[in-house]
Amino acid sequence: MAIADNRGRPTHSTSALAITAPLANLVRADKGADSYVWWTWSQCVRTMSILHFDFVLLDTTTQPLYQEISSKSVQLHKLGLSVRCIAGKLKVDEKTVLKAIRWVNVKNSHGNY
Repeated sequence: MAIADNRGRPTHSTSALAITAPLANLVRADKGADSYVWWTWSQCVRTMSILHFDFVLLDTTTQPLYQEISSKSVQLHKLGLSVRCIAGKLKVDEKTVLKAIRWVNVKNSHGNY
């Protein structure tokens, strides 16, 4: 139950905590009938580790389409052709041409992969 101190502010006794706190987190202590202590499950310490391993990549010769057309699309773009015109000449959509141009720009700004 809530009890007020001499200034009128509410204070709580241990029995009030037992009523308001979730019962799953409280365990009756050995000291007395009205005393409760907080209790939680103890868990194992979880740690991360790094595992090094080698693997073989099979069939790495196939590139995505935007990488295959990247050099030609950048060359045509530098000549002043629009993305729509480049897409028509290379028989791909405009999104693929834009992705190819952006890929070359990122590749050049970060160095070769």
